[in-house]
Amino acid sequence: MAHLLAGLGWPFTVLRPAELRTAVAEHAARLADFARRGDFPGPRSGVRAEPVPPARP
Repeated sequence: MAHLLAGLGWPFTVLRPAELRTAVAEHAARLADFARRGDFPGPRSGVRAEPVPPARP
C-alpha cells in the first residue's frame, strides 16, 4: 500500500493505522536514499516500474 500511495502524485496524510504510517515513512526514506545516491538496485537504463496487481477482497 505504501508503494501505491507514493505514486499518487499529491500530498496525503496517513491517519491510521500506525503500521501504514510507518511503512510509508520507510518507503519514503528508501526513495530518498536512491535519489541521493543516483542508483537503484535494478536495471541501469532508465526507470523500472512494475504494475501492482489489484487487491483481492
